[in-house]
Amino acid sequence: MERPYRDLAQLVLHTRQGIDYRVDVVNRGGVAAIVAAHGGCIEPLTSELATALAGDEYSLFDFHGLVEGPRLRVPIVSFSELRLTSLLQGGKTAVSVDGIRGNEPVAHVGGANQRLASLARASLMAADIQAKNAIAPKLVESPSRFFNQPSEGGIHIELTEALRLSMTQAPWAELGWSDPQSWTPVFHAFVQAVRQALGQYRAQVADDLDLTLERFERETDAIPKTLRNSYHDHSHD
Repeated sequence: MERPYRDLAQLVLHTRQGIDYRVDVVNRGGVAAIVAAHGGCIEPLTSELATALAGDEYSLFDFHGLVEGPRLRVPIVSFSELRLTSLLQGGKTAVSVDGIRGNEPVAHVGGANQRLASLARASLMAADIQAKNAIAPKLVESPSRFFNQPSEGGIHIELTEALRLSMTQAPWAELGWSDPQSWTPVFHAFVQAVRQALGQYRAQVADDLDLTLERFERETDAIPKTLRNSYHDHSHD
């Protein structure tokens, strides 16, 4: 059995870009980045899900395996790339989409951005997609994981093979799952649910900021004018 490369640097040294893999990067600003670290043939449908989640609104990083086999699956714990780091560190949050084994159709959601993770789980459940906490919560909350690099942290969604199989009508072995015509309502429900969670999260964060500013203004107005004038005078001494 082929052993996976320990990191992307080792992978790049021993494989051919454009033949074994490709990297798709779209920078749409710093609101959110959608990432498929094991896209293409590595974990089928994760590239397609990430691209659909990004839409025309969010940034996208897709490491897309072009050949089958486990050797292109760089461990998440050591997954790092300069363009990805730039996208993440310049943004507010991130959504990482990954595939795992599993005969039960489940999406495991976790990460340092616990508010977004909670919203995503609730939105998926409302769409009749089973969503659970991350399999290893403490690990996916670690700041060392790439998806937690944005200023507000990010989330990691692991979709079981059974869930991904329910998202396409095409045979798994024939690579037909990349054809949008094969995608089932489950695929579209997943994308809509996660995008809805992102929208809710952005609205809540904006409300938090508005409330903070309103509270600051109220507290400032409550300070007697004599004290404010005294502070203003001393600040120019």
